[in-house]
Amino acid sequence: MMGTGRPPPQARRVLVWFRRDLRVADNPALVAALSMGEVVPVYIWAPEEEGQFQPGRCSRWWLHHSLTALDSDLRVLGSRLLCFRGADSHAVLARLAATLGASAVLFNHLYDPISMVRDNEVKAALAAGGTYCQSFNADILREPWEMLDAHGKPFTCFDAFWAAHTALPYPPTPPLPVPAALPPLASGVEAAAAAAGVVPLEELGIMSQEEEMSNAQLNYHWTPGSAGAHRVLDEFVCGGRLQAFDRDRAKTDRASTSRLSPHIHYGEISVRHVHYVAKHQELEWARAGNTGTSVKDFLRQLGYREYSRYLSFHFPFTHERSLLEHLRAVPWRFDQRLFKAWRQGRTGYPLVDAAMREVWSTGWMHNRMRVVAASFMVKNLLLPWQWGLKHYWDALLDADLECDALGWQYVSGCMADAHEFSYTIDHHTEARRFDPAGNYVRRWLPVLARLPAKYIHEPWTAPESVLEDAGVELGVNYPFPVISTEDSLAALAAADAVVKQCLRGGTGESTAAGTAAGLAAPSGPFRPATDADPADAERLFAEHYRQRVLFSEPLLRQQAEGSGASEDVQSNIMLPSDGAAGSAAAAARAARAAAAAAAAAAADATTADDQPSAGEEVDGARAVAAAAAASLPQATHEGQGAGGQWSSSPGSGGRTETVQQPQLEQEPHAARSVPNAAPCAEPLQQGVAAPCGHKRPRARSPSPPPNDS
Repeated sequence: MMGTGRPPPQARRVLVWFRRDLRVADNPALVAALSMGEVVPVYIWAPEEEGQFQPGRCSRWWLHHSLTALDSDLRVLGSRLLCFRGADSHAVLARLAATLGASAVLFNHLYDPISMVRDNEVKAALAAGGTYCQSFNADILREPWEMLDAHGKPFTCFDAFWAAHTALPYPPTPPLPVPAALPPLASGVEAAAAAAGVVPLEELGIMSQEEEMSNAQLNYHWTPGSAGAHRVLDEFVCGGRLQAFDRDRAKTDRASTSRLSPHIHYGEISVRHVHYVAKHQELEWARAGNTGTSVKDFLRQLGYREYSRYLSFHFPFTHERSLLEHLRAVPWRFDQRLFKAWRQGRTGYPLVDAAMREVWSTGWMHNRMRVVAASFMVKNLLLPWQWGLKHYWDALLDADLECDALGWQYVSGCMADAHEFSYTIDHHTEARRFDPAGNYVRRWLPVLARLPAKYIHEPWTAPESVLEDAGVELGVNYPFPVISTEDSLAALAAADAVVKQCLRGGTGESTAAGTAAGLAAPSGPFRPATDADPADAERLFAEHYRQRVLFSEPLLRQQAEGSGASEDVQSNIMLPSDGAAGSAAAAARAARAAAAAAAAAAADATTADDQPSAGEEVDGARAVAAAAAASLPQATHEGQGAGGQWSSSPGSGGRTETVQQPQLEQEPHAARSVPNAAPCAEPLQQGVAAPCGHKRPRARSPSPPPNDS
């Protein structure tokens, strides 16, 4: 509880500012306002304050319907919600306090960095105008400053944080009851609100009519509002899913999670209520002799949400850059076509594509699938995690800046207790563990529904007869993999080698330079930082990638078998030129491109009766690739990275955002460009091999690129 100004002993009129606490039960600000005087509930729609993190389309759909449900709940209690539109919340609140004659403004805390800055400004502005302002905790179980380590520092490891959280000698605050009634708004308040610019909820501009129509399918999956939230919780606790949570929580082929996340995000149900309902159920099961760990595991999931607020409070930069600064040296690919294929669920990996299609259809995704899709984007495609964070923010109903930032940082290896950057998920094992029969894939990718379970997660391994029986034409109605597992692992290993070689105080080339400059290795929970110059990191990636990919025997063998242009997105690392090696590599790429174009022209000019056989095509491709490989000299390790602007604008959600290079707290550095994949979308050509090395089936017609919608 925090306040500014001198608290009035009995305020005549109190504004209760609703944000992401859209409920009347367990609302500390509302209860406190009732004890102070006449309550005036207000909501201010000011999306401009959120900067690049304005709510996405699905999130705004939820917000609109949640506000409608809150207004209905307030009317049942005798009051109603007054809505206002403005670009500056504290200016609107100051004007309302003066117009309505309110002597106090109460609201509940938010912990994302944008809201924390805004709330401080609101308190300062209201206090300067003589209006009392107080805020309360209604979003988490315990305040972030309640858990610190033995040295008074914030925890950077979840296990240590959660142990301290659960070891506190006092329980979380019990939830507050629903007020019996609220005083009706006086006629003078109604008139003053009209003069201050009150807007009907339907005219607030949260959703346009066209967006409402495009979101119509969400009505079949969700019921926003407190009533819907409590119904979902009851079904989860009493329907058997909570009891099976310890063994089923990661299963994607069944209803295994609570699906409470969008309700909790907008505060339709409090975390304290969920916590105490789960603890009560645990006590009941213990009395009956059930000693499972389901409730403990479920509360641990709530603990990750607590931890996200904790980190956002103590490290407010985590939504923009890594908590571990050494990952500054990661040479990301800024590849728009790969990013587009990932967003649209056209990567050629069914489990990833099914997850992304589920988001487009329902605005929600199973937690395990969020991890799988995020890991594929970061580790297999080497795309910057900030892009994925922004897409999740635009596409998810439960888009939550703190939770999403925590998840993406964990997946990317940016946390002190996360896997190393070199760690990657085995998608084959993941699919067999959590969707063994392929039911999840069949639900969201109907084109693969008739494939046997043996091939549904790797359709490119299925015999042509099986694909034909299932109605699957790879490269036509379902894409080939945009990148092979071998290529992605090689690129990840090269990127990880750059990170390790650039570690300050590590074993890389930059160690001597860092020591000479008097830079001490960092202490504390963080991994070592990097003192590498951006151009050096770029050069190192080029060298490691050449060693691991361009001059590796397996890849040359794969190229000799005809690995060329992809159906929709080509995986092709563009390296900076470095003298003879760079010229030879460029010449080899040009030769392969010319050979592919010649093969395409020949295929177009050939009739169905005299087309070359598969063996002839492979022999020709092998000869071209062998000639190109022979022209490649050994790496000279003399390349220098090209300078430039490190920024890119992924077109996500109709808006353009720039991903800046993470600024380190110790050493700011200049912007740069990095080696990136620059694939070109080419029409499907007959007889050209897929990126994964498997021969394409003959296509009846080219596959057009998907519409980016």
